[in-house]
Amino acid sequence: MTTKTPWLVLGTLVGVLALSPTSSSAENTSGVNVPSAPSFKKSNAAAYGKQIAEYVDAYNTGWKDSYSKSTITNISASGEKMASKTTQLSLEKSNGNMGLIRYQSPASVAGVAMLTHENHKATDESWLYLPSNRRVRRISGANRTSSFQGTEFTYEDLSSLVPSRYKWKFAKESKGKDGAILQIEGVPTDKNSGYSKLRYHINTKMWRATKIEYYDKGGRLLKTLAVSKWKLYHGRFWRAHKFEMHNKQTQKRSTFEASTQFLSIDKYKKKDGSPREGLKESAFTKRALETR
Repeated sequence: MTTKTPWLVLGTLVGVLALSPTSSSAENTSGVNVPSAPSFKKSNAAAYGKQIAEYVDAYNTGWKDSYSKSTITNISASGEKMASKTTQLSLEKSNGNMGLIRYQSPASVAGVAMLTHENHKATDESWLYLPSNRRVRRISGANRTSSFQGTEFTYEDLSSLVPSRYKWKFAKESKGKDGAILQIEGVPTDKNSGYSKLRYHINTKMWRATKIEYYDKGGRLLKTLAVSKWKLYHGRFWRAHKFEMHNKQTQKRSTFEASTQFLSIDKYKKKDGSPREGLKESAFTKRALETR
């Protein structure tokens, strides 16, 4: 499930007996049908929570690839800001997505890049490239709880969420601005996770998370991620243009805000009218990581 990754970075009415996907008035030109909703087991919190997580994952499958330009802004507890420009590439794969984020500015971090190969059946692999010493460093599973380049996002936060890696529970249903909000809790089964649980607020119009709460190992609220500035792509896939992570314990914040975003790149045309080619796996190698 890709609800929380900044480079990818998750209605019905309250009280209905069954949930079904709601369609936008925009024509679906993606070539990807909306999956049928299952018969949700609302009387069983564990089964219902798992079904919701799996449906969100299924609903957001088929986007193929993406490209975006974003500004990352770190905001201190006193309000001081530091901004950086980045580009992000992502490639959808059935066994785990691939992602690459590269800093463009300021000069002090230009060229710094991180490559991630997700693996649904094993530990994800990530590498960090530092142009200052022209070295690629592998990020071990134990280090995935570390901050990514001084932001409030950890390496763990920047990977897609795989439903099978969590024990799920339905928490509550509430009314949002344009549909129901389903809150589900996921307890990580990975012993290297930095969290005791995550709570997702799922908007059932988009079947995406509009808010995520992260709890530390002691069960205390650590961070919240607010997801906003949504846009519908190809009449099918909703994507956010702004992610704001707020550390509730330190009061520090980090935002990813996209100025440009393309989803399913082969759906766009070049200036001469010819179709664009989608991203290839060759763009997500360690060698590509070192190429600016």
